[in-house]
Amino acid sequence: MVLYPARFKRAKQEQPNMVFKWRTEIEEAQAQQHDLQLEKKNLEEHHYATISLVTPIRRLLDEILGTVLLFIIPGVFKWEDL
Repeated sequence: MVLYPARFKRAKQEQPNMVFKWRTEIEEAQAQQHDLQLEKKNLEEHHYATISLVTPIRRLLDEILGTVLLFIIPGVFKWEDL
């Protein structure tokens, strides 16, 4: 029969609880990592869609783009309000 000091007995009894605690912490971290990877993918797709919308506008002449913006944002160039 092997005799263990009291602290070893306590550690041996607490060991399954510690393993369960670590396992749940690891699973939570993996779930959070998965969520962050999904969010990164969604942001990359949104970024690509936004860039593809802006690209054709860059090909417009400055005069045409200015005229379009005047119709879209009519109150920007009201100098009387200043």
